[in-house]
Amino acid sequence: MTKKTPSPATPILWNVEDMPQQRINAVRELPPEPENLNFESVFLWPHEAHGLKPKRRLHYLGGVEWAWSPAHNRIDHYYLFSSKKYWMLWNHLLVHWEDPWSWEWHLYSICKRTYKVDPKTIAIHLLKTQWETDYKDDGIDHYHFVASTDFFDVEDFQMIGRAVW
Repeated sequence: MTKKTPSPATPILWNVEDMPQQRINAVRELPPEPENLNFESVFLWPHEAHGLKPKRRLHYLGGVEWAWSPAHNRIDHYYLFSSKKYWMLWNHLLVHWEDPWSWEWHLYSICKRTYKVDPKTIAIHLLKTQWETDYKDDGIDHYHFVASTDFFDVEDFQMIGRAVW
């Protein structure tokens, strides 16, 4: 019998009043990309990725949504994970196009672990790397709104979005 590890509670926006305020925000500059670090987009589907066990090293960054139409959307919830060797950006997404609905983990981007750079700068550049890949390879446009915040705030998402789109 396999022991199931509970997934972290990824927030879902059920009410528009719960959405973070996004209209008037400070404009921030993107921190410089750390030297000697190679940020790579890897995008592994769940069947190719090893199980992600929530530990102290898993930090919820926040979530953004694309709403192209009522039947066509994308909901991303980003997590920063650190192992002994790597920093990893994971997406915990709700698979709502299959019945029954379920949650899946997708590994998005990765870089070598360093202790010389703060985790927020690492997370910013991991997400920027993934969004640049989504834009170049799949033509994904700018997200439509920030659904939730935690380690990142609305200004962080806007800063990364401006650098990509």
